[in-house]
Amino acid sequence: MSAPSAATRWLPLLVVAIAAAAGFFWFGLFERPDEDQIPASAFEVRVRLSSFEDERPKLLRLSTEQGFELRLGDEPASAVETRVERVLELRASIDTSNPPTLAVQLPDGRRFPRLQLRASGPSEGLGLGERRYAGTLTIEIAGDYHHETGDTTFLRVTNTVGVEHYLAGVIGPEISPRAAMAALEAQSIAARSYAAHRMARQGLLFDTASSQVYQGLSALDRRVITALRRTKGEILSMDGEKPLATFYHSTCGGHTAKGAEIFPTEADPIPGVASPDCEGTAHYRWSYSLSKEQAGKLVETLGLGTRLVGLQAEKRESASGRWISLLVRGDLTERAVGVREWKIACSNAGVAVPKDMLWHDVSLVDGALAVNGGGFGHGVGMCQMCARRMGERGASAEEILARFYPGARVHELSQESAR
Repeated sequence: MSAPSAATRWLPLLVVAIAAAAGFFWFGLFERPDEDQIPASAFEVRVRLSSFEDERPKLLRLSTEQGFELRLGDEPASAVETRVERVLELRASIDTSNPPTLAVQLPDGRRFPRLQLRASGPSEGLGLGERRYAGTLTIEIAGDYHHETGDTTFLRVTNTVGVEHYLAGVIGPEISPRAAMAALEAQSIAARSYAAHRMARQGLLFDTASSQVYQGLSALDRRVITALRRTKGEILSMDGEKPLATFYHSTCGGHTAKGAEIFPTEADPIPGVASPDCEGTAHYRWSYSLSKEQAGKLVETLGLGTRLVGLQAEKRESASGRWISLLVRGDLTERAVGVREWKIACSNAGVAVPKDMLWHDVSLVDGALAVNGGGFGHGVGMCQMCARRMGERGASAEEILARFYPGARVHELSQESAR
């Protein structure tokens, strides 16, 4: 028998090396993130959870690994009990006596206007639908009941949670955990600053894009946790004390908008800046069109007639040229329509809602509308696609933030600035 060749001798070692590398890759990619690595929080946030399949649920099914700690009310003196079951169903309950009384009903029939729930002992949070949440869930009855108009009651859910746990459920859904680390760090600082600003201003956040997209513990990612640890407690501020209202958006289309003209008083310090790094991304340029029938339905929704006969910018934002209000002419009458009203009317009419109001070319032919534009979102503050590109090219988080929030400085969040 001939001696084995060099290639044959090394083949088993090569196979083992490839398998080991694949194992490390697989483990690193799919290893469950460690919730304990999320840094301690400087303050708590309250987040209204509304992104359910049913926006006004009458039944909620909650789950946990080791049972529930249940406070029967939300006052410090409210009774607390521990329930060992792993699944708990709560219902909106109506006693139709006169006057009717509304309550959250437990499986044993007891009824309360409000309940607070936490996971009992070490756990992976509370499950609600397909998501899990750290902290406390407050379940309360909302809506109304009238003998003639009927039942409009539903269960409203608010998650009270430390800001760093909150951010762990925000960063990935907002910018993608696969973004460059500098972009994740910039997003962490911006999102933390926005959360602190909103809590100081109104004491409540929402889990949708109306505040920041929040998916609880279900969105945990090791790279996001790393970004949070590297930026622990850091916010942006113009005066070194109050958190800046760090609005941000998906794609600026080449130029961001002046905050004072899009979100008056809240985003006044944020200027519009040129930022070409999102060029070539999915929403950098786009076309938007409505057929004659669609445009007519929109005009009808706005109460201007049944046919679109004219459309022009009634007011433009000064930095980027985004449309702030539109002069809409129907076959019966005309009036100025704000961007928010335009988008709501589009939604109500069942037609396409524009991604952005950075409209470059607008044409109207026989009642049909065609627009060439760019960008995605409101246009104020950090462009996330530009941030990702800048991070990929070696920019630091501070350099990314300095472009979109010039004059702001990163500093440690204090207890006073979070109030």
